[in-house]
Amino acid sequence: MGYGRNALWLAERGYAVEGWETDRRYLAEARREARRRGVRLKLRRGDFTRGRFRGPYDVIVVSNALHQVRRSAALRTLQRARAALAPGGRLFLLVKLTRDRYFQRIKKDVSWAPVPGERNTLRRRRVPEAPKYWRGRKRGRRWTLSALTPQEIRTALRGSRGQARGRPRRQARGRLRILWYREAVLRSDWQEPEPVTHDSAEVVAERERK
Repeated sequence: MGYGRNALWLAERGYAVEGWETDRRYLAEARREARRRGVRLKLRRGDFTRGRFRGPYDVIVVSNALHQVRRSAALRTLQRARAALAPGGRLFLLVKLTRDRYFQRIKKDVSWAPVPGERNTLRRRRVPEAPKYWRGRKRGRRWTLSALTPQEIRTALRGSRGQARGRPRRQARGRLRILWYREAVLRSDWQEPEPVTHDSAEVVAERERK
């Protein structure tokens, strides 16, 4: 959730908002801004990839967050978000793609290594000092970076289960219809020491009513 930009925007438009964040500083700032704007947020401190989505939700926003967890956890999160949507509810997604130039550069960095058993997932062996723009993050933490392919995103949202040994394809519960899909190169808004762009997919998907 970060500082709560999307959460605050939704709350100002009358939604009852539940936000997830692991960092106390981000949560504190979101609470301060919510009081200043006169809106209410229900904030949860914890890992959104492991927490329980109680739902059903009319709107779910997963923005620029899934690359911070393993690929398998990212896909599970999309599946759980799909199931937690109310009929007619919409999921707004911004996710990093495997062709991302920053991700491809990191793959060649000797201080990063592939995570065993995970596709397109890297782990930094050591972080000697967290840059100043990583506010609130502990030094020495093991950083994870992952990315998804366009096909993985579409499959996770549509709920298609792979065909096995000639059996017909079945649709998983909570199938989503993709209303908008665009791949874009976005400039990072962090105050980073050098310009960084990110190849990402922007997706809007709606849960079918039947």
